Amino acid sequence: MSETQDACLGAAEIIADTATEILAVYFPIVSTISKITKRIYDTYHDAECNKQICEVLAKRVKNAEGLIDKIIKDIGGNQEKFRKRSYYLAFKHYENTLKNIGEFTEKVSKYKGFIKYFTSKVTKERLKSLTEEYDTCMRDLHFTMYVTNEQDRKEEAQKIEESLNEVEETIRKLDVGVDNINQKLDALVQSIDLIQSKIDQSNTKNLRSDVQAQRIDHKELSSPHVQTDNDIRNNGNIIKKFLNNTIEVACKSIKDFKNSESELAILGKFSHSPYIVRFYGLTKFDNCDFMVLDWAEYGTLRDVYSKYDIPWTRKIKILRNICRGLVYLRSVNIFHHDLRCKNVFVREDLEPRLGNFKRSRVIDGPTTNLGGILVDVVHWMAPELLEKYQDQSTEKLLEC
Repeated sequence: MSETQDACLGAAEIIADTATEILAVYFPIVSTISKITKRIYDTYHDAECNKQICEVLAKRVKNAEGLIDKIIKDIGGNQEKFRKRSYYLAFKHYENTLKNIGEFTEKVSKYKGFIKYFTSKVTKERLKSLTEEYDTCMRDLHFTMYVTNEQDRKEEAQKIEESLNEVEETIRKLDVGVDNINQKLDALVQSIDLIQSKIDQSNTKNLRSDVQAQRIDHKELSSPHVQTDNDIRNNGNIIKKFLNNTIEVACKSIKDFKNSESELAILGKFSHSPYIVRFYGLTKFDNCDFMVLDWAEYGTLRDVYSKYDIPWTRKIKILRNICRGLVYLRSVNIFHHDLRCKNVFVREDLEPRLGNFKRSRVIDGPTTNLGGILVDVVHWMAPELLEKYQDQSTEKLLEC
């Protein structure tokens, strides 16, 4: 090869000469890498499931981002390798790898996405492929300190196994089987969305919605053969009955139900989970309108912990089933918005069920204003949700 050819080849391998030119070439890639890294880290923090898997990937990309920032700030000291086309292509490869990691974490971090796209075997294989691709990028970028060693791989494999086992156990405990859960949840979400769209159309036109909740004939309800003081609660607003002489139900008085009937119709759709208080429908007797709900023998969780000393083993079971209820609601695109002990109801078998969906809304629905109950729920609210209720004229104190 002639000197002229060598010179041409060398020129082809150089993408920039000065630090300014190098920065202009790399800035778009580094900016994209930073955005994707943030999205991956946010996905990890917001993960419904497989949080440990997301953590493995999020920490890796966060470490790499820190090193990229460091070498970009010292372009002058790293100018020789930044000028090479091979190094530029290594950055592009890492950008594409990050996009793949981002897509993977978004799917695997949600129950619905995990069920739809993955099994434990597929997840492990895909994760192995992504981590190997990441390690290749680290070598090409000369970030060898972030290439995974054997000990790290063993620890990560254990975390991944635990995470997948936990997710599969939760899915198995849901109301429907693993094989058809996605289809049933999809159908349920579509049904709820259809009802919500009808409600929205009616609200837009200032008309009463034609969506109606299930009706129950009062003749289908009967009183207990042996009545106790516990059968009538809340100053007579909650009355124990039997539906079709077999199912214990609570008849809760409701005023002006027509204004909230649409919401009750939605409740009737998603309350078939074993972790949600079931809403059977509306009925009328003694000239009063009632909601017909699951009977909670022990009342609310607040009643239970006020009256009884709950062992830790039972507390853990209660907490686990509350979490499963939240997972179920999230899978059908519902926010509860008022999750407190007084809204968790405890059955005779000591199993908790989430109830009181007065403040709930579908994820894409208009935000619920909690101003009327803010004093009651403030201790349970995420800090970022409090911002819109703050008095902007009040100066924040650093000590708070």
